[in-house]
Amino acid sequence: MTDEEIARQIADDPDATPDLSDAPPELVRPIHPAGGVNIRGIRAKLNLTQTEFTARFGFPVGTLRDWEQSRTVPDTAVQTLLFVIKREPALAAVVVAHKAA
Repeated sequence: MTDEEIARQIADDPDATPDLSDAPPELVRPIHPAGGVNIRGIRAKLNLTQTEFTARFGFPVGTLRDWEQSRTVPDTAVQTLLFVIKREPALAAVVVAHKAA
């Protein structure tokens, strides 16, 4: 199935939730999960897709999706990293890249 066919099926499904991925961050109401970190908001502020965010900061895509959909909550150490990403995304990316090298 092509991406276009998938998009057409989603568009035709009256029960599908609206796609807000292209919505400006200021129009998306932030939801703060129990962990207190609005991961989707951080990602939106950085204008990154889930794949781009996970590649830049070293998280598995599935884990990020679980956090954003409140299926799981990041542990305390990850929450700290997410707060650093929120405040200093360039620094966090450099540190993660250095760790991977």
